[in-house]
Amino acid sequence: MIKPLEKVGFLELHTAGFIIGVLGVIGSVFLFCIGAVYVAAENGEESRSYDQFEAVTTITGGVFMGVSILLVVISGLLIYGIKQNRHSMLLPWLVISTLGVVLSCFQLLICLWDFVALSHNFLIFLLQVFFTGLNIYIYYVIFSLYTHMKMDCGNGRVLTPPPAAAVSLQQTDPPAYSPNAEYPTNAAYPTNAVYPPIAYPTTYPTYNKV
Repeated sequence: MIKPLEKVGFLELHTAGFIIGVLGVIGSVFLFCIGAVYVAAENGEESRSYDQFEAVTTITGGVFMGVSILLVVISGLLIYGIKQNRHSMLLPWLVISTLGVVLSCFQLLICLWDFVALSHNFLIFLLQVFFTGLNIYIYYVIFSLYTHMKMDCGNGRVLTPPPAAAVSLQQTDPPAYSPNAEYPTNAAYPTNAVYPPIAYPTTYPTYNKV
């Protein structure tokens, strides 16, 4: 089994996952804007005939907009799951990212075949290797975060500070005395004890009148 990450450089996993979610939202909004520009550009050209190329462009723009909306929802669930410490909210992102990693690996194989057999363009192959490795590492980060959150939830630990527990006040009952308990009798205190007499003075000082 692959050991999950503990940190991403100097960042905690929660912080890195939150940054990935925010960047996903920003990228999805940018992709939506591109799709909207495609659709608006084709719909605005009324003078031109509606040919097959325009239809493909409009469909492409619509696909960009639909995918961007889906990615915004998934990135939002990722951010919400990290904030609320709910590992199940990370599953949609992991599923979509798994498909993305598979496609990146497939594109890497295509670029490798193109580099070896056709164009011999090393720059394109190098860029594809970089982006494929980046996708795999980002997936590894979120998967590690999901694993830690699931383990902490299973162990009953909560990553966020728990609320202060109420202290219950318990009343202490006085000790009960048994009715059959033996107590010291008066015989323990002698009544015919001899005590020394109290001596009082017999003479008193005299004072001269002036």
